[in-house]
Amino acid sequence: MKYLFAITALFYFSSFCSHANAAPSGTLSCSSVTDVSGLGNVLYKNANKHGGRGRSFLDQDHRFGRTRRLLVAGSNGNVIGCFGLWACDRPYGCRYYQAMCGDSTSNQTFAVNAARNGGTRVLVGRGTGRCFSFPANVSRYGSVRK
Repeated sequence: MKYLFAITALFYFSSFCSHANAAPSGTLSCSSVTDVSGLGNVLYKNANKHGGRGRSFLDQDHRFGRTRRLLVAGSNGNVIGCFGLWACDRPYGCRYYQAMCGDSTSNQTFAVNAARNGGTRVLVGRGTGRCFSFPANVSRYGSVRK
């Protein structure tokens, strides 16, 4: 009986962890798309070197408000990843990170998934409404105030 409980607990825990780290699915429906480089005060980076939280999306002007999770989709709207909200305050703005939403895909897989879903650019948004775009295969794109 003791072993049965341990095996059941291990199975439950492992299935929970694999589900928590799965990239989201679905579609992103954009009413408008704006390139990040034309905005100012928005920055995409493919790594969070000091915090280890993966890809990051920084929005200094709080354009998405305090949205808890942003979807990332290929140009065709198919979701390939996400960013989860870390913090939203002044003067830094809203800081979203890949790890905060359980997305464990590598940068290489991210770029491959973007190519499979419409090209080399990706879209970021809430699910519906306005979206921002940036190239999937760059290390840094856009700019922020210092």
